[in-house]
Amino acid sequence: MNSFRKLYVALGALGVLCFTVLEAASKKPPVVSTSKPNVIIIYTDDHGVTDLGIHGYDSNVDTPTLDRLAAGGALMNTGYASAPKCVPSRAGLMTGRIQ
Repeated sequence: MNSFRKLYVALGALGVLCFTVLEAASKKPPVVSTSKPNVIIIYTDDHGVTDLGIHGYDSNVDTPTLDRLAAGGALMNTGYASAPKCVPSRAGLMTGRIQ
């Protein structure tokens, strides 16, 4: 009698497994975008608001390439540092974690 019980449990588990596999196979896969995001992250050390020419704070600062990037894209006027030092802030940006 014990062997029949094991057989019924095994057949029931196999039925549930087959139903689950068939149910998952019948669903359509999610649509994945083929276009790549157009994002540039520039890491700098000890960078302040006066260190870009596009802000116009200091006439001696000459950053033509970064100024062209900022003029043709998004210019961020405010920011947040996740730590008071450079290295943990960069690590937080690269890993997405808070120190």
